[in-house]
Amino acid sequence: MLTRAFPSGRVVLSCVAALLSVVIGHGQAEAVSPDSPGIRMLEEIQAVITELAEQAKPSVVNLFPITSTSRLHEGSGERTPNAS
Repeated sequence: MLTRAFPSGRVVLSCVAALLSVVIGHGQAEAVSPDSPGIRMLEEIQAVITELAEQAKPSVVNLFPITSTSRLHEGSGERTPNAS
């Protein structure tokens, strides 16, 4: 879903996955310090994704055309001019 709404979302997600794998792999040998460049970058990416999510406006897309059968059968479909 994110990649359809934001084409660059795929790039961001792959970068996050790559960074997480490095941090997790590195974290097995020793603890990662909070001021690590990788942690700072992850926090920045998280802030950007959060900002994008807050700015995105949800929308509903109807895949089927709306047909109003009641209006089609009420009359001939012609409008009468307004009386002055």
